[in-house]
Amino acid sequence: MVNDKIIQLSGEELTNYLKSISSDNIQKIEVITTPPSKYDAEGNAGLINIVLKKAKEDHWSTTLRTSYQQGIVGTLRSGANFSYRKNKFSALADLGYTDGKSKYENDIHFWYPQEYWVNRLDIEGKNKTWVPLVNLNYDVTQKSTLGVQFMGSFSDNINNGLTANRAYMYNNPKLMKEYITYQIEPENTQNLSVNVNFLQKIGDKGAKLTFDADYFYYKKDRNDNLNTIFHNYQLNTQPKSYVNSLSIQKIDNYSFKTDAELPVSWGNLSFGTKISRTQTDNIAESDFRDENQIQALAHNDHFLYTEDTQALYADWAKSFGKKWSIKAGLRGENTQTKGVSVLANNKIHKRNFFKLFPTLYIQYKIDENHNISANVNRRIHRPQFFSLNPGRLYMNPKSYVVGNPFLQPTYLLGATLNYSYKHWLTFQLTYSNIQDNGTQITYHNPALEETKMQWENFANGDSWSASVNINKSLFWWWEFSAYMIVTYENVKPYVAAFPDPMKSWGGYQYLGILLC
Repeated sequence: MVNDKIIQLSGEELTNYLKSISSDNIQKIEVITTPPSKYDAEGNAGLINIVLKKAKEDHWSTTLRTSYQQGIVGTLRSGANFSYRKNKFSALADLGYTDGKSKYENDIHFWYPQEYWVNRLDIEGKNKTWVPLVNLNYDVTQKSTLGVQFMGSFSDNINNGLTANRAYMYNNPKLMKEYITYQIEPENTQNLSVNVNFLQKIGDKGAKLTFDADYFYYKKDRNDNLNTIFHNYQLNTQPKSYVNSLSIQKIDNYSFKTDAELPVSWGNLSFGTKISRTQTDNIAESDFRDENQIQALAHNDHFLYTEDTQALYADWAKSFGKKWSIKAGLRGENTQTKGVSVLANNKIHKRNFFKLFPTLYIQYKIDENHNISANVNRRIHRPQFFSLNPGRLYMNPKSYVVGNPFLQPTYLLGATLNYSYKHWLTFQLTYSNIQDNGTQITYHNPALEETKMQWENFANGDSWSASVNINKSLFWWWEFSAYMIVTYENVKPYVAAFPDPMKSWGGYQYLGILLC
């Protein structure tokens, strides 16, 4: 979240968006380990809220910044910032620019009955990104504030890659055949978000009403050019193939929500409602040609996806004396989805479902040094549009990704027990249950030498973990930190691709000493 607003992105797009926010504009980062019912039930973990800075009273300032980071490749970041606050009006404006490079390498091994393949991917990328930010606030009265926020990110990327798919016999390490693919991938990405918010304080006991209207726009244009040479060393042939693929992805998200906080004699009550709509338009085109530029395969796909959600929630919090406190909430979300495969005779896939998501948090302060807390919550992970799209997305001439319009949401039930001592020693026990977990399952066709990666619900499961965390200043010049966790996971698949249960133990430990 940014300023308590959920960012309607996920995966790589969300990572890149958050990287574009300058640290100079961040006031603090809040970690919400157990999100109350006020927030969307989407997600399988806590929330991180990035709170942006506000201008100082009767003050204006301008800041110029630049930095250079060098690793395997280098990145230059520059920007300008202006803030102003006078009487009832405050403003923050920022413009950031990034010019950098990236490098990615990956090795994947596949074992077929008669041979095994080693696939190597090596990509070098260049990126240029502009990031504007404007935040305006006006105090209409002493108890009411109107605000407008605009954030954007506009990027031009180009990736140059080399993919080598090599086949070997089990009884002979000699190379049998290989596909060498050279790829050029120019990409343009635009996203922007606009928020209009209004805060009305009521009385002198902390009651308030907030209204938010949000619009989020995202667009990505990508053009992949692949040139492949197939070396068959057994037949001594090396035919060539050429692939050009185009993908255009657009997302529009609209949401309106209102929240109320009301202190009452029997606790603090908060409740609210939210409605949202997400519209996705995805176009993908692939053109395969042989070395004589004769078309061997053409694949086009146009997928429209709409998701509407209506939500109601209520949260209640109360302290009982100085030792006990409790927070409880319930959120109901009603969702309707519609997917349309335009080029497949406008085939429509619809779903409707309503689910309840409870949360409970209990804390007991034994004394000034010892504290125990426990929480339970239920959450949902809805499939992203690309995992529902039945159209094919080719990675290379011999491998493609395909979605599943019948993919179901994943539901998560989690429970945590914490003990802390003087805020520097923490023990934690956690349990989580996952229903209808979804993943990308890889299917190999040895006869065609093709690889299909398809999204499917594949398993239910349970997991447990125990951890200890220590952060202690031994002296003013010496800080000690340690962390250790042990995990156990029991995954129970129900698809043919995974016939056996998967049980695993894991662990991680860290020890750090900082000399100031």
